[in-house]
Amino acid sequence: MTDSAFHVFTVRGRPVEFRPSQFGGGLFAVERGAFPASPTGYRSLAGHFPQFGPGNPEDLSVDFLESLAEAYDKDRGALRTRLHRIARGGDFISISMAAVEALDHGFFAPPEEHIALWQEAYRLFCLIDTLPRFQPQPYSAAWTPEYCAKALAEQRALLRFVRQLATGSFPPAPHKLFGAKAYLSLPPKPEGEPGFILPGIASEFAFDLSTPTDSDDGETDDAEATGAAGEDAGAPRDRGGHAQPPQATLAVQLNLFQ
Repeated sequence: MTDSAFHVFTVRGRPVEFRPSQFGGGLFAVERGAFPASPTGYRSLAGHFPQFGPGNPEDLSVDFLESLAEAYDKDRGALRTRLHRIARGGDFISISMAAVEALDHGFFAPPEEHIALWQEAYRLFCLIDTLPRFQPQPYSAAWTPEYCAKALAEQRALLRFVRQLATGSFPPAPHKLFGAKAYLSLPPKPEGEPGFILPGIASEFAFDLSTPTDSDDGETDDAEATGAAGEDAGAPRDRGGHAQPPQATLAVQLNLFQ
């Protein structure tokens, strides 16, 4: 199949190349930067076309391509919401999976989001690197001490990788990241990649590491309802009415990002 069979669409101002195949075809990123169809630089269109075999780009409407971009918007939004909450009840598996997902999604995300995703990934990698609670433990036959050490080393390698991204340097990814692999396979930007600031001591990166309770699920206990009982009755509260953690706790949380 020749290049003449390919077709480049413009979706939200970004080039999206359609390449036909025997199963219909797919959409591909052709340059570094935002890709509105998926976080991996590729979106399969298998099953979309009415006939078997190579698809016809004329069957891809503007509305259909925009619907793919909207679906990807929702996926990123759900991911960012989950990233803000996961540290409260997560363990090594859930935290590490979320961190890797945020890191990988950052490559082809829109400019206003990709750095925020990498910052969230950095935040979670710091938790894994620093706190035993979020590190793998040899609690089963599959999770041997050797395997736990290997898994932790992989996460720490990704933490170093994010630190390099922050400098504007894009080295080979030390993990099987589909988005990173696709992004780095494309020609570098002539102007280079911009660096960014890693999260420091900022209130928006403070979070509650306490164990979730029934009241976290929407139920209110008696002490919180009356405001007259319990240790938090006279504590300063945030805009949502929740007692703020002691300053010592905040210091521990924020020092993770120094």
